[in-house]
Amino acid sequence: MTSESDEKAKQQKKFTYLQFKLKIAEISKFMKVVLPVIKPYFFALLMNYALSLAESCVLWFSPMYMGGIIDIVTRSKDSDHLWSLLRDMTIFALVSGEISSVCYKVNEKTRKELSENLKTELYRKILDCDLEFFDQSSPSEAREILDDGMNNLISLCFSEIKEVLLAIFGIFGNLYSMYFVSPELANIILVTLPLRIVLVVLSLLGSSDKKNAEKVGSLRFATWLLPFEAIQNIFLVKCFSTEDKEHKEYIDAQKELRKAEAEYYSEPWYISRTRTIISEGLNLFLIYRGGQMVFDGKMTAGDLSMFNMYATTFASTVASIHSRFQGLYETYEKSTKTLKLLEKSSKAKDRQSQNFTKPKLTGNISVNNVSFRYPAKPEVEILHDLNLKINAGESVAFVGVSGSGKTTLSYLLQNLYTPTEGRIFIDGEDIRDYDINWLHHNIGYVSQEPVLLYKTVEQNIAYGLFEEYSPEQVDKALTLSNSKFILNKEKFPDGLKTKIGDTKLSGGQKQRIAIARAFIKDPKILILDEPTSALDGESESKVQKAIDDLIALGDRTVIIVAHRLSTIINCHKIVVFDDGKIVEQGTHKELIAKDGAYKKLFEFQINSVKNL
Repeated sequence: MTSESDEKAKQQKKFTYLQFKLKIAEISKFMKVVLPVIKPYFFALLMNYALSLAESCVLWFSPMYMGGIIDIVTRSKDSDHLWSLLRDMTIFALVSGEISSVCYKVNEKTRKELSENLKTELYRKILDCDLEFFDQSSPSEAREILDDGMNNLISLCFSEIKEVLLAIFGIFGNLYSMYFVSPELANIILVTLPLRIVLVVLSLLGSSDKKNAEKVGSLRFATWLLPFEAIQNIFLVKCFSTEDKEHKEYIDAQKELRKAEAEYYSEPWYISRTRTIISEGLNLFLIYRGGQMVFDGKMTAGDLSMFNMYATTFASTVASIHSRFQGLYETYEKSTKTLKLLEKSSKAKDRQSQNFTKPKLTGNISVNNVSFRYPAKPEVEILHDLNLKINAGESVAFVGVSGSGKTTLSYLLQNLYTPTEGRIFIDGEDIRDYDINWLHHNIGYVSQEPVLLYKTVEQNIAYGLFEEYSPEQVDKALTLSNSKFILNKEKFPDGLKTKIGDTKLSGGQKQRIAIARAFIKDPKILILDEPTSALDGESESKVQKAIDDLIALGDRTVIIVAHRLSTIINCHKIVVFDDGKIVEQGTHKELIAKDGAYKKLFEFQINSVKNL
């Protein structure tokens, strides 16, 4: 039995040691990530800490003055000495006030500069993240990292670390001052110090439980998210009249958060009771013993008053150590997402060993044995062993039922994701070796759902251009996409300067502007994912004609992801997907003749139209 218990004790010690090592490694990682960000402001931070410590030192003189006044009033009754002491107190107040003012100015200046720098760096990191980051994080989570994450890191650097340093400095400073006044009374306080430290450690171990911290953090985020999502989707809320439901959910979330925070911040009853008994008992004994020493002439009443002030400050500082360390730990835990993001870099950008570009892209594409699983769902295979050749200038259609992998392959062709297996080549080069910015500039993409930014129509159309553009380029893009409706001064007085969001546009109008955004780049590879799905019949025919005209030119590779098979009959090649695999390839006539998957899809759509 003894050997078993010894073995368990050894394992527990080993586990505790491992936890300690992991925590040290975590802190080291934190320093490695944060230091480069705060490096330009490191001296200002140190100055802020130094001034705060100096301010704390100056305040230690206050009890001395109060003790001196009490001695003068009760013993010497020397008015000249009293006035001299009051003069010194006035000078002391002015100096301490000036130090506080300088400390505040340095702190605010450094905080603002570091805040701007950190927020800019975080925004850059968020923009550089691969799509897999956004697959696993909602836009609201990314926004929370940008806003709250920055505030937490600033608080960590400027407030929490400084508060802990000031507390430790204050404990030793007040202890030294007590020894300076009365070593005997100071020793009495020192005897209780180990027990006080044990109580603080026990309290910290209880409150710093990672599960509790994560629970409070997740509840805070959930409470923040509820009104954010409701307001963001206010049209849905109004349509379903769920205002009361949303309000009740928010109230319930706040109650649950308050309950979790109360549990997280509460101390075990035996710790708080023990601390109270020690503090009150020690105060009574110090007053009793100090009074005896005054009666015996071993110290003056001013000295006793001075000692009590130091002892009170010492006791409150020791008691606050728990909350200060807890605040430090909590802020650090809340900063972990931000720290991971600062450490994270784009895989696509990191893979570029040569930043490879070419004078011109022709548009030859080769998909070799490509399989793919989304990083957010690695257990589900989306594409399996795809092989596909697309020649420059060809028009190719991807068809198949929803979820068969068509759009996913279009993402891989843009190097937005990396194949789990296999490789993709454009003009004979692995797309991972191209400069990703250059590659995306040479590929035009139109998604099924039109995505426009809160900018002017012209800014949205020219969004993908990195160089100066001419009015002729804009006009050509408007013509090809059938978007000249925006030039109608009666409906759109501001024309191209019309701001998206200020003016209500239909889904079809938004889609045509999105198509113009792709056309204006004059890309050598154009990927259209159901580009006419949101258009009315007349607009669809005009945009389809523009697409057909582009295909007829043969000077670019056009890939169309289509559900409506009537729109892709004239494509050079039709690729049929089923369950992540390519099951057929060929022209419309060839595939109809095969009497396979494509013919079934085509006949199903024809019959559906006949039945209308």
